[in-house]
Amino acid sequence: MYTKSDPNFYIFLAFGQSNMEAVVGVSGSDILPFDKDQYQNYTNIIDYEWYQKIMNYYGRNPYGRLIEMGEIAKRDSVIKGILMHQGENNAEVLFLVGEVAQTNLGGKNGHHNEIINRLPEIIPTVYIISSEGLMPMKDRLHFASESFVTLGERFADKMLNILQIKGCILLSYIY
Repeated sequence: MYTKSDPNFYIFLAFGQSNMEAVVGVSGSDILPFDKDQYQNYTNIIDYEWYQKIMNYYGRNPYGRLIEMGEIAKRDSVIKGILMHQGENNAEVLFLVGEVAQTNLGGKNGHHNEIINRLPEIIPTVYIISSEGLMPMKDRLHFASESFVTLGERFADKMLNILQIKGCILLSYIY
């Protein structure tokens, strides 16, 4: 039986290449070991003993190990963020970054959107998801339910557009 999560105990999940091996990292690898649909195709692609040792350490599934660690972390703590370092191979990973609630609609930290919107100048694979028209909750930090759903749809639309995937139906629900 698990106790309630401690809201003051923060966990940050970290993954990527060799600089993240202390958590879940795979030296010299592509990002594919962390893709739930493709990791199996990548676990045996490199025949070096050191690489296979890393794969075995993660049960031949780095993606699954990261998810498992997240589930364990949620039992006693709050996952506050995900840290990812990918630089040796396949550094063209897409990052979608959502704006925070806008100041003109009552958002408390809307001024951060100026910084958020400069990210593509620094990292060419970053795409910004607009929060235009999305209403915050009374706390002025989080989005109201309808706005949260709309933001999620915007993330999905942008990713589908980037990947040039057409004909998908987005199903939105609140849980």
